[in-house]
Amino acid sequence: MQQEAVEEKQEQQEQHEEEQEKKPQKEGKKSKKRKEVKEEKKEEEFKHKRKGFIRIFPVWLRVIVILALTVGALVAGLMVGYGVLGEGDDMNDVLDRQLWEGIYDYMRGE
Repeated sequence: MQQEAVEEKQEQQEQHEEEQEKKPQKEGKKSKKRKEVKEEKKEEEFKHKRKGFIRIFPVWLRVIVILALTVGALVAGLMVGYGVLGEGDDMNDVLDRQLWEGIYDYMRGE
């Protein structure tokens, strides 16, 4: 009976030692995998950066297009607001200089 207990303790110790030996090996494999994955990601990013990026529309052209669209939207809004929603007879009247001079004079109190 005592021999059996001693043998069981020895087996448990051996199993525990084996488990302890296996743990660092597993961690080493995991950290190695992580390192490999990080290196692969860095290589991919470097390749992507190295390729470069060719823009179809240059920045200056984008700015010009945005400004043109903004001015177009402003004019269209003025025409709809004056001709359709307001009391104006013709939508093209909003483009007359005399209309804007009259509005400016009205605002100044002249």
